[in-house]
Amino acid sequence: MKIIKSVGKICPNLYADVATVQTLLNKHNPVLIPLMMLKVDGDCGPATIGIIKEFQRRIVGFKHPDGQVDPAGKTFTALQDVAKPKPETSLQSQYDKALLNVQLYLKSFLNEPEKDIAPQVLSEKDFQQAAAEIGAEVAAIKAVASVESSGGGFLKNRNPKILFEGHWFSKFTKRQYDATHPSISYKRWSKQHYKGGVAEYGRYKTAKSLDAQSAMKSTSWGKFQIMGFNYNKCGYSNVENFVTDMYKSESYQLLAFVRFLKSTGLDKSLKAKNWAAFAKGYNGPAYAKNKYDIRLKQAYDAFSDK
Repeated sequence: MKIIKSVGKICPNLYADVATVQTLLNKHNPVLIPLMMLKVDGDCGPATIGIIKEFQRRIVGFKHPDGQVDPAGKTFTALQDVAKPKPETSLQSQYDKALLNVQLYLKSFLNEPEKDIAPQVLSEKDFQQAAAEIGAEVAAIKAVASVESSGGGFLKNRNPKILFEGHWFSKFTKRQYDATHPSISYKRWSKQHYKGGVAEYGRYKTAKSLDAQSAMKSTSWGKFQIMGFNYNKCGYSNVENFVTDMYKSESYQLLAFVRFLKSTGLDKSLKAKNWAAFAKGYNGPAYAKNKYDIRLKQAYDAFSDK
């Protein structure tokens, strides 16, 4: 299998070349992102670029993957190698080695995320592709991002925007920290302990030191503020992989959002612009107290006028 021109974010992206790269990535995807297979459509969108970067980082060994596949480059050579038939023992050995690399990468990434590269910000084309995927309007997707995170998925320090919810942490840890850590573990929802912005990480890190998985599940992440406990509805097998991707780029955050809507049926509410139904499913039954549906409609109207 060959490609004529480069494939990536700012590349010629010939249809046949992109389809070839997508096919080869899918052959290797059980090692990269379980449960996610690319649609071989010849369109180099955020999902394709994201998985190219994962392949470069985890398999090829790039420290700073660029998401680009060149005809004679290391990435395409490695992709071609994936397609070659190998003995079963060799394939198992490769899988075990790749899995170990993923585990080591995950451990280092969660402890100390890379901060020398600015996370990727969504383009208009990214929004258009996501809208086409769920059958909704671009303005509707932008409205959700605007209400949830003021439109941005990352803080100035390049960590994803988060909001730690102590009532969920209390539930997941069976109330064992309610007495000793009342500002991060409490029975009923309250916003009195919210810090906001970068300061929210102080609460999150304290919770993580007590119970890492519960802390990740009890936090909403990124541009669309998806709760960690929804990781499986976003196509992930565990919360650790979900959180790792939330640190990477807005493309991953958008991909998780699209998967979440499709798995919960909320894509239909967003497509119909049924703001009350969407608000109830996305924000919870108490959405009216925060006028969530009204704010969504106002944001949608604002983006529709542009």
